[in-house]
Amino acid sequence: MGCTFPYSRSHLCHEENLISEIESYLTIPKVKSMAFDKEISRYALGQFVREKKLEEIYAEFNTDASFLKLKKGISYSFYKRLRLGAAGYKVTMLVSTAIWFGTNTETESALNIFRNYDRNCQNKLKLEDFRQMIDEFLELTSIFVTIAIKCYPENMNILEAYLKKIKNGKEYAIGYLTLLINQGENSEYITLEMYMKAMKDPLVKKICTSSGFRELLLECNSLRLEADKIFRQSS
Repeated sequence: MGCTFPYSRSHLCHEENLISEIESYLTIPKVKSMAFDKEISRYALGQFVREKKLEEIYAEFNTDASFLKLKKGISYSFYKRLRLGAAGYKVTMLVSTAIWFGTNTETESALNIFRNYDRNCQNKLKLEDFRQMIDEFLELTSIFVTIAIKCYPENMNILEAYLKKIKNGKEYAIGYLTLLINQGENSEYITLEMYMKAMKDPLVKKICTSSGFRELLLECNSLRLEADKIFRQSS
């Protein structure tokens, strides 16, 4: 099962370069995300990790988190937006950044993405859990773009337009991915077995990187626009 998309990535090279530049400055442990997930889960209070504990975790991975105290720099801007008040940082969001920017193989990233939202180790995700995953990936993307706008204000208009296209592709992406993963079956769950099989599809595996995720949603937005155009012409 597959689809040819009208979107060409070369049209957005400038926007992508700006966001990639921001990502390159982020302080995130360069380790296997499974190891990071295991460590952060030890310190979590429910779904969250407090800032002090996050500093300790980063220290264990030989990663300097002094920017949290200094309150300056791109990394501070990122974590400031990621923090949810006194509760701290959401575990799934922190693990997602480790997956995207860690030292995983493609297969390790794919598996850890699933495990990150299957916190009870049931080897299956409810569709609402899958939607939460896409929503959180989109939230991370929005933070990257927001920081890019702050750093490159002369590019504000094109970056805002870029983010709007990404957001507009979300619903199509959720529908298309669940269709591919479940092979057209109408199910309340996505199983680990079906998910890993679907990772052979180039479209599905795009979720394993931040740039790939953006590309996926942009492609899905183009597909949405094409479908809307066909519908208008036929009505």
